[in-house]
Amino acid sequence: MGCSRGPGNGKIPVTVEKVFVQEKQADLSLSARLEPAAKATYTFPMEVKIDAVPVRLGEMVPQENTLFELDELDLSLKMAGLKAKRQEIRAGLDKNKYFLENRDRLLEEGKIDQVQYDALEMEVKKTEAEWDHLNAEVSLIENQTNEAVVRAPFTGIVSTLQAAAGTRIPAGETIVTLVQINPIHVTFLLPAEEAPGITTDMPVQVKVEGFGEQAFSAPIVFISPEINTADKTLEVKAALSNETYVLRGGLNAEVYFTSRRPRKILSIPRRAVITEAEKKSVFLIRQNKAWPVRIYTRETTDPSDMVEVLEGLKESDLVVVEGQEKLSAGAEVNLWR
Repeated sequence: MGCSRGPGNGKIPVTVEKVFVQEKQADLSLSARLEPAAKATYTFPMEVKIDAVPVRLGEMVPQENTLFELDELDLSLKMAGLKAKRQEIRAGLDKNKYFLENRDRLLEEGKIDQVQYDALEMEVKKTEAEWDHLNAEVSLIENQTNEAVVRAPFTGIVSTLQAAAGTRIPAGETIVTLVQINPIHVTFLLPAEEAPGITTDMPVQVKVEGFGEQAFSAPIVFISPEINTADKTLEVKAALSNETYVLRGGLNAEVYFTSRRPRKILSIPRRAVITEAEKKSVFLIRQNKAWPVRIYTRETTDPSDMVEVLEGLKESDLVVVEGQEKLSAGAEVNLWR
């Protein structure tokens, strides 16, 4: 488009251009965080005694190597005690059930009083609960005895170790935590509208804090099937090879990739953009008058003089590319169409 060079009529001559529209695959950059690809934490629902711990804190443990061993003698003694107590509870339960089933006759015969009569049903329920609890404990001890030697489910690093040979570990307390960091996961949140543009096995580029501009390639291994309704994002994980174990969980990172979803991109000439106090705007022409509109842009690696506009413009807009320094809101302009 050109500008009008007509006679002076109080109108300001300007050059305008239409917003340039094209469909292309967008380059995305998202904040990310490194996390272990897998984590195994070992606790027990009852106190256990440790017989051996052949690993050290921070050590790399190959898959199937021993992490720790439970004291089998201690487990056997616990089992014997539980079984003896279970026999005692069983006898009491049988007795109380007999009394409950025959309580009317026993009351008539004076073998139980009214207080005992009224309490029998509750007593049976209480004893049944004790019986069930003991059976559960016996099953736990049996399982622990069968798995007294605990082995690494994957090759990983010992990140927590709170046991030594001969120590007793209270119920619920962590004994060992093993984390897998080769590969290490790069976790990031993807805007839901970008979900159609990625697939599993699709590679992304990763830059990690502390590693300068070095870029690592990592394939996507997980795309969450659920969208977080609060911020309209979904979790994505990429698996980054870490054979030298220099990358650790908790490091911040940046993920870069080109979306496979084509989308409309609005662009305008760079010279149309007015920047003041880090805010960007352009003049739009509406009914032969100029109006300033704030815009939000995205810098790209494209060497052209075009700027992508993320927000603020429509496809049908006309923007001033020359003469905007003379304009104010509502100024009348001359256009040459």
